[in-house]
Amino acid sequence: MIKRWLIIVAIFLLFGWRAHLQNECGVVERISYPIDTETWRLVQSFSAASPRHQGRFHTAEDWYGGRGMSYGSPVRAIAAGRVTYSSPNGWGRDGGVIIIEHTFPDGSIAYSQYGHLGEGGVDSYPPRLSCVEAGQIIGVVGDARPAPHVHFEMRSGMADTPGPGYSWDAPEDAGWLPPSQFILNWQGWLHPAHRWHSGNITPPPSMSAPLWLLDGGAVYIDGQRIKRLTADGRVLWRINLNREAVAVTGYEGQPLLTYADGTMQFVNLEGGLEQAWQTGYSFDSAPLFVGDYLMFHTSDNRLVLLDETRQNALWEVEGIPPYIRAYVAGDVEDFTVAIITQDNTIMTITRSDGVQYTGHLRDTGSFATATDGALLVYTRGGLWRVDKRGQWQLAKEDAPAGGGSSAILVTPDERMYLFDGQILYAFNRDGLALWQTPLPNIQGMTDLTLYGDKLLLSSSYGQLFALHSDGRRCGQLRVYGDETTRLYHELGRDNVLRVYSGNRLLGAHMMGINWQTFTSACG
Repeated sequence: MIKRWLIIVAIFLLFGWRAHLQNECGVVERISYPIDTETWRLVQSFSAASPRHQGRFHTAEDWYGGRGMSYGSPVRAIAAGRVTYSSPNGWGRDGGVIIIEHTFPDGSIAYSQYGHLGEGGVDSYPPRLSCVEAGQIIGVVGDARPAPHVHFEMRSGMADTPGPGYSWDAPEDAGWLPPSQFILNWQGWLHPAHRWHSGNITPPPSMSAPLWLLDGGAVYIDGQRIKRLTADGRVLWRINLNREAVAVTGYEGQPLLTYADGTMQFVNLEGGLEQAWQTGYSFDSAPLFVGDYLMFHTSDNRLVLLDETRQNALWEVEGIPPYIRAYVAGDVEDFTVAIITQDNTIMTITRSDGVQYTGHLRDTGSFATATDGALLVYTRGGLWRVDKRGQWQLAKEDAPAGGGSSAILVTPDERMYLFDGQILYAFNRDGLALWQTPLPNIQGMTDLTLYGDKLLLSSSYGQLFALHSDGRRCGQLRVYGDETTRLYHELGRDNVLRVYSGNRLLGAHMMGINWQTFTSACG
């Protein structure tokens, strides 16, 4: 009995002391990279296979400051935390290692590791069990092979082990976390406007949007399951699926699942699968919306428009390759579809004539609908209007050049907004300039949306910029994204902006943002 009591006391003291140290070092309030990503560059990504290490997978991100600039540069703690490992000889010839434990507001714990550190530039390495502050210099870049750089890891465990730096197993399955995704997501989640988030979602291959519900929740596909999320970010129910789903849309007041094999199936809002039917096609993408109708790309390179019953093809056209951007202008009786493929081929297709135009762009572009229903195409070559006969003409001769990060929006009051990748321009219905606002460092494909008197510019790299319709910047926030990410958003009746950011390799998450707080800089 005494022995058992002593064991209980020992466990209590051990874990109690650890919790005391965590509290003593504080909870994370801000987070950033260990180096300046504006001047340093990523030279080896997380989970990349390395030829120098027999094809093993990289457990970190390697950041390099440039020739003659990396060696001796300061390395900073990404956030407040407790040092759990500190050794100038942690990797022997390859330099020192420091590991820091971080406690986050939701109670979760993660570990940051900094490898290839030198001994100069600071009085000493921070000792084990000491507390460090966010941004505190903890070491400098050492003389690592093949060139001085920082090996930066994020982990869910392995608190006091330097680790191998490379793994035969996929790092994300063995306790390592994608560093940039972790930091950028937590920067968003620590924003004052953050209300909730739901992570670790496995998006479908088609990267389809969630079905946003009127109650502020959502129904979405999570790998081989479909889930319903409440307005405050909790999972209400989940259903296991026996086949691959590519989209969930709304139809007759219920969620409707679309499977890759062409099956459609109702899902009731209480969490049950209902009536199903087969369309006769195999789908490989999320749908385009043509009014209340759905248009799908098929695995045999067709575009198919389903009728109002979602059971029969109303229209189809062959020879359409997979695309990275697509848009539909017009209504179901007279529409024009525009697509851009991975190699920047652009095609326009009409209901009446099929494929009308095929060309090649220097970069991707963006699309909108003119007030008369014509298609607008914004490219490096300018702003173009494509009429119902497929004829192209310049819509605005003095429009700034667009390109890969361009966006265009035409509002009901006939204002037009153009984003050229660096500056957002506003024009009145007569084409006269109203204002322009610089928005530098935007990456990826962008979209413009009008919510009331506020504009939201969103990018595939997870960047969100809110602006007043008079050009004032109201707020900005970023979550993780890259060139393969898709970002969707919807402003609910509860004044919460719901954002879904999905990456096929690294997963997806949803986040609720208080719109009033987010745009508070505009009053």
